[in-house]
Amino acid sequence: MVEIYKEHARGDWFYTHAIVAPAYDRSRPPSKWENPYIMIRVVRETPEGVVVRGAAMISTAGPYAEYLYYLPNLARDKDPAYAVMFSLPTNTKGVYFLARRGFQPRDGLGEFEYPLSSRFEESDALLVLDDVLVPWDRIMFYGKPEEINQFMWHRVQLRTWLNWHFTIQHYSRLKFLAGLAIAVAESVGIDNFVNVQEKLGEILIYLHLAEAAIVASEEMGTQLESIYRPNTFISMAASFLNMKALPRVHEILRLIAAGASIPIPASIKDLENPEERRLVDAYLAVKGLNAVERIKLFNILWDVIGSEAGMRYEQYDRFSRGDPTVWWAKFYSEVYKEKKSEMVKTVKQLMDQMPNPRL
Repeated sequence: MVEIYKEHARGDWFYTHAIVAPAYDRSRPPSKWENPYIMIRVVRETPEGVVVRGAAMISTAGPYAEYLYYLPNLARDKDPAYAVMFSLPTNTKGVYFLARRGFQPRDGLGEFEYPLSSRFEESDALLVLDDVLVPWDRIMFYGKPEEINQFMWHRVQLRTWLNWHFTIQHYSRLKFLAGLAIAVAESVGIDNFVNVQEKLGEILIYLHLAEAAIVASEEMGTQLESIYRPNTFISMAASFLNMKALPRVHEILRLIAAGASIPIPASIKDLENPEERRLVDAYLAVKGLNAVERIKLFNILWDVIGSEAGMRYEQYDRFSRGDPTVWWAKFYSEVYKEKKSEMVKTVKQLMDQMPNPRL
């Protein structure tokens, strides 16, 4: 694993990843499915390495990544044949990416109509490994579910870095979404309404809770032998909260904009027609913005809350780490597994100090 890290630090390769098995039948573990190779599984060992077969989702940017790493979700199945974690070049024989359709603008439309989709759309794909040979020196863990579990949850706690990364991502996007919400509210003169101010304040609260979590997780982290780990509890708490906070911000944007987000001219070509431009200038200007500025602002808004790319991000925020109900529950059952007794100790001490009833 150390050599793989050094290799990619030197080469600065672009990575994708995949973790979760396709949603075939969540009522049974993958080893009990009709095809036990739907989740990535070892087929056989060879002198050169292991041959693996199966699929995993969701591999964001997979079709144009240079390398991939695969980490199994062993909460689904602890069969040792699934316990394999590795890194591979994406051009390895038998590696396929089944990409979803692109969410780029329709023909004839571009950056004016879709200012975000036209520039920041990123592909997602299903990773398929069709009897792929993984060399021994590309394998990080193999055949021992408990070692992967320790790496993910306990001794190393990879989950900490994964969720710290999400919190940084969420903070950056919340800054943008807060600015967009304020700009929309001010543009139509509703920023002085207390119900709108409450919603804007809610977004700003989410923003600064994320900022505080980043600072606190760094300040209260743990120095390991060769690397510094952000604080596990703070990183995960912020990341799990944002699984519900980010979709809520999208909802607030819809509520603030209301019907004003809908009647926007179809394309920039409409504004190049003199007769139509006369009407647009007269009826689409708003407080502090001329008609073209207003259309630009609301095109950004629609790209966030209504376009295919915008809806993809909302769905991603809800489920990119799995079911939020499961993860909120795991914050108690797994993250606090070894810390619960410490939390309860003060309550028990107070109970001991209370008088007992006399018989």
